[in-house]
Amino acid sequence: MNIYTWLLIIAIAVVVLFYFLRFVIMLWTGCTKDEAAKRIHNVVHPSSGTYHIAADLLLISEIWDIIHTAIGDARYNQIVQLSEHIPVFASGSASGLPFIAMAVPYCNANEKAQIESQARKIVERNLSIRGLTQSILVDWKFNPTLQMDMIMLRCAETPKEMEILKNTHSYNGKQLIKRNIPLRDEDIDND
Repeated sequence: MNIYTWLLIIAIAVVVLFYFLRFVIMLWTGCTKDEAAKRIHNVVHPSSGTYHIAADLLLISEIWDIIHTAIGDARYNQIVQLSEHIPVFASGSASGLPFIAMAVPYCNANEKAQIESQARKIVERNLSIRGLTQSILVDWKFNPTLQMDMIMLRCAETPKEMEILKNTHSYNGKQLIKRNIPLRDEDIDND
């Protein structure tokens, strides 16, 4: 046998091994084909760098898909047309945490809650695949240029960012408790 035959045999063996491993991972973890392939990639290329939420095009595409489903074709097409003139997607770092943000022209609280819940699940799933903390912050920020809200999803990619995220969750929890404490008789001003 010549060298080309050996190379072909090795290539076929690698492909078969990949599909077998992906199938086993899917059975073992219950994840999708894409998620299993990402896990294999992370094992084969562990030094491929830190995960960056803003560089995960599959994640961003999935979030745009749920926004499209929630708001419908007409408003989604308006966002697409608007994106030709003004950015409707942003990424970077806010308060020491990496984020992605997308413009969302929702029409009621139900659409907003649906988008927030599904976007949270998508980001948490992608972080879990990479072995990162699934804790994220979801905020809605008004963009004066677009005259609409943007959903901002922040997560932690490094140990330092995990500490910032943990502290932010702790602070937000304390503020929520403070707002929801019932008034005492001493707190009521009797004018």
